[in-house]
Amino acid sequence: TLDYDTTKIFLGKLPTPDYGKYVKYFRKGEYVYMLVKPSVMYYDMAFSPDGKYLMAGDRAGSYVWNIETGAKTCYLKEDNITPQCVAYSPDGKYIATGGIPLYSVRDKSEKKSSLTIWNNASKSKERILQGHTAPVDFLRFCQNGKYLASASEDGTIRIWDYDKGIEKASIILVDERDYVVTTPAGYYMSSRGGVAGVG
Repeated sequence: TLDYDTTKIFLGKLPTPDYGKYVKYFRKGEYVYMLVKPSVMYYDMAFSPDGKYLMAGDRAGSYVWNIETGAKTCYLKEDNITPQCVAYSPDGKYIATGGIPLYSVRDKSEKKSSLTIWNNASKSKERILQGHTAPVDFLRFCQNGKYLASASEDGTIRIWDYDKGIEKASIILVDERDYVVTTPAGYYMSSRGGVAGVG
């Protein structure tokens, strides 16, 4: 996993037999330090917009570190998912996490896939967004910060008004060329072969 801005690069390593997981910090091409959490695999990373913090998701939540000191500032514990994608809103006020639904041992079923929106200042959960039916692999806020896009293994990209907690549209990817866009109100738009591909 990899994240970067104009002057910094972070590189995360997948598990090895000796459980040597790590996140390394490079600044302007020079190695600075290593953030270590034994027996943990980091799935995704994201810089805060001001470049002061780094967030990385593991099996049960997301760590946030102060980049300059290397100190862990908090841990965002998840209830429904293993976060494999994380993102900051452009203004830094919100954090979004998405991933793989957790399996419930009690009722022998998999919890519904969801996205979590966090208040970055209080590190508290603002709301849960539900709609995807499979793991969420990618998250990105739009540049104006008003909407959040999520891509899932269910074959859809969903656009959310995360402040109101509602889905605005769903893009169904039919193949390399064709698509169908639907809205919760029942409207749709498609490429020339999109509807035929879905049908």
